[in-house]
Amino acid sequence: MDYLIDLIGLYKAKGLLIDTNLLLLYFIGTYDPDRIPRFKRTMSFTVDEFLLLDAIFTNFDKVITTPNILTEISNLSGQLPGDLRPHFYDDFAKRIPQIGRAICVQRKNLVVGSLQQVWLNRLWNRRHR
Repeated sequence: MDYLIDLIGLYKAKGLLIDTNLLLLYFIGTYDPDRIPRFKRTMSFTVDEFLLLDAIFTNFDKVITTPNILTEISNLSGQLPGDLRPHFYDDFAKRIPQIGRAICVQRKNLVVGSLQQVWLNRLWNRRHR
């Protein structure tokens, strides 16, 4: 346990890099924890694991992800029942600014910026190709 506390302390200011499955669990759990065991993409997790993940998130100054991961979360959450999707997507869009930074790797250049800006730019570029 001390090792985990030391590790979190070491990376607290740098941020937590999170991938698709855990970030999807986080978004589904913050939307509706009771949905976790009933949603195909999160049923391998428990509500307690979501609560642990949420507690870990609060120990970091920022959460880092990529626009590709957010796109994958958007695609996977499309498997939610139709009546829940609009509400989930509204909640998802509101939570994106809470995630601190985005890392976008394009043509060997590393760009770090506002996650909301990067994700919205990506959506804009997809629509206007």
